Amino acid sequence: MYGSAAPSGTPCLNGTLYYSSSTDRLYTCESNTWVSAASGILGNEFFNVTGPASTIKIFTFPNASATVLTTNALVSVVQGGTGLSAGTSGGVPYYSTTAAMTSSALLAQYNLLIGGGAGAAPYSLGSLGTTTTLLHGNAGGNPSFAAASLTADVSGTLPLANGGTNSTTGSITGSGALTFTAGGAAQDVTLTPSTTGAIIFSGPLTLENSMTLIESGANAWDGLTLTKSTTVGPTVGNEGVALFVENNRTAIIDDQATITAIEGAVRAQGAGRSLTLRGGHFRTYIDETYAGADAITSVGVDGSVRASGAVVAHDGTAFVGVRSYMSPGFTAGSLAFVTNSHAFWAYNEHATNAVTNVLYNSDAGGGFTYGVNMSGGTIGTADILFSNSQTLAAVANGKELDIFDDAQTTAAGGSKLNVRSSSLTNALTGEQNAIRARSENRVASMTGAINGAYIQAANYEDSAAGDMRGTYLEILLKGKDIAVARGLEVVVDSDDSETIATELAGVAINMQTGSGQTYSGIATGLRIRNAGVAGGGGKLLDSFIRLDSESNQIGATVLIDASAAKETAQAGNIVCLMSFKDSAGTARWLIYDVDAVAAVSVSAACP
Repeated sequence: MYGSAAPSGTPCLNGTLYYSSSTDRLYTCESNTWVSAASGILGNEFFNVTGPASTIKIFTFPNASATVLTTNALVSVVQGGTGLSAGTSGGVPYYSTTAAMTSSALLAQYNLLIGGGAGAAPYSLGSLGTTTTLLHGNAGGNPSFAAASLTADVSGTLPLANGGTNSTTGSITGSGALTFTAGGAAQDVTLTPSTTGAIIFSGPLTLENSMTLIESGANAWDGLTLTKSTTVGPTVGNEGVALFVENNRTAIIDDQATITAIEGAVRAQGAGRSLTLRGGHFRTYIDETYAGADAITSVGVDGSVRASGAVVAHDGTAFVGVRSYMSPGFTAGSLAFVTNSHAFWAYNEHATNAVTNVLYNSDAGGGFTYGVNMSGGTIGTADILFSNSQTLAAVANGKELDIFDDAQTTAAGGSKLNVRSSSLTNALTGEQNAIRARSENRVASMTGAINGAYIQAANYEDSAAGDMRGTYLEILLKGKDIAVARGLEVVVDSDDSETIATELAGVAINMQTGSGQTYSGIATGLRIRNAGVAGGGGKLLDSFIRLDSESNQIGATVLIDASAAKETAQAGNIVCLMSFKDSAGTARWLIYDVDAVAAVSVSAACP
């Protein structure tokens, strides 16, 4: 329907359309009432709807003037669109203004997106970082990737359960065992104190398996210092041990294996003419800088080997308290420069106070089989060498070997010094001596006595049935042939035109007898006896005394010179020369009487 004025009047026919030219509106009849539609729908515009072919579809429009969105123009931002017909591949749309959008530049793959701010496009950070870096913020610029800084990036204390120390002071207190394990092959675990004398370990420390201490640097020579400092001493029966090393094996191991608790080794791997190497250096100090410091016993090195209980020893078992290995592998040309080569060296570093003993042994009752046994090695010059050189110049009274036994209680007696020298060759052409002593005078105007050997036997108690011998010499033929056997041979060598001021004697016997002494037996200066053999018998001696000279040598002016003997107990001028027994066993005396016709005669008694 069409008309000028707006439709009026009711009721109307539902579905009837009416256009009013005066109002430029289209009206429709709904529920028998005219309803006004939007203006300008007809007029000069065209509206064409292609509806569904089969059923009626309802298109609802807003009850307001609006622009219909079509493909004829871009949907603007105010219309809920982007206003974009294209964009950068790999970019993102962004608001360049509050009512416009555009596309950002290409964003790099895997990069983080950074906002550009008002009116600016977002962009890539430009760095991916690494697997070991973290993203760090920046209040005035782009963030960046860097390694985590434990001083600047971490706050709080990492507990033990998360792999930390639960400490802010550097100390570590574990709830269980603490394990430090280096990764990779031949890597180090290094503990470095802040200053000299700082404590690395405090309290009991147990080292399992191998541990190597390496310290580098020009002056880094002290590898490990263990100091046990306390103002309270150990209780009675306990020991204050700074380092205790124990190597225990409970399983059966190879019988050629060696177990060592502590091994010290120092290697010279470069030139060092004045270098001194010490495999181990042990010292004790009673420090005078501390008032009242003292100790009842001070031992530099204390070695102990013990077999506790009923331990079964095997064949060839060695049980040694201290053993010293020597390997002087010097070249033949340089060996002469080794001036000190000792398996054991005792040195008193005090200028005036003497050390009591160089070597001392004692026991709890078990005793020792040998005091010193030197039979296990090859000896070059001498088994024991004593010299009054610089190292022994201050030995008291010049005595270099004293053997004392002031508590001998064995009824059978014993020998304080046993020396045996056995020849095992039939090619011996020189002398073999069990004991050879030599005392020399090397200064002019000597007024004392030089003794090759000085031997004494001293009696301090009454012993009427005992014997005393200053020297007891014995040769044992043992039923074997020998060319010459002499119990005592004295040689006085005076063939160098020396001047003998007073006396030259092969044997001088001094008998010091007191006037109050009594003799139940005999008193004689020289006694020679044919002892025969055990059980009686034996060979008759050719003579008790034989005087002769070497071939083609001069003899003696007087066989026996008794002119210096003072015979005060005999009558007149009679001198008893000797006593003997005749064939009947009667004692007879050979006397010399200067007043008799026969000066030498035999008498029944010594006048």
